[in-house]
Amino acid sequence: MRRVAIDVKLSGMSPFLFNRFWGHSKEDIPMEKRLYLAEDNVLVLPTQNLKSFLSKERPMGIIKFIEKTGFQHYNRIAQSHIDFGNNPYIPFTDDNGDIIRYTSFDDPRWGILLEAPCTPSSTGALIKQEAKPRPYLKTPWRLEFEIGLWESDINTKITPEKLRSWFEAGGLLVALGNHRPDYGRFSVRKWDVKV
Repeated sequence: MRRVAIDVKLSGMSPFLFNRFWGHSKEDIPMEKRLYLAEDNVLVLPTQNLKSFLSKERPMGIIKFIEKTGFQHYNRIAQSHIDFGNNPYIPFTDDNGDIIRYTSFDDPRWGILLEAPCTPSSTGALIKQEAKPRPYLKTPWRLEFEIGLWESDINTKITPEKLRSWFEAGGLLVALGNHRPDYGRFSVRKWDVKV
């Protein structure tokens, strides 16, 4: 098997809404706990979110959205043949490539969403939730990372070009983060396949 490395840069087209899960407690969670933060308060995206962006069934990932009847096959191959390197977190950067660190919500890069969402249930009825403030990172934001795509006799359909088409379509149709695709939309700014 051979691993093809792809250098990727995503550029935010809409604010990125954070709502890190802290259990089903009714207690108020401080807003900074809703962020994904690494050491030194570096703002990060867990690579697990990229895996969900590709493969999750609810909310729908881009593979299911695009591949429809072939979803199960593509999904299994994607889960076993795509990786995001050894780092479980990808730092957010600004337009200059500088890492974004959380200092306070007084920073003009931040906004606070106060409205309560209406979430569709499995029956299609809207479930109104209690309004809890959630922080969002305004544009510009960037994510730069490496994707590993494993070539094998099993993986004959997922090519770097197919994967790129998923990311390009998914940037608008699926997006990243909470309350997507209203938030977290992105465009692919770099897709460099290393040979």
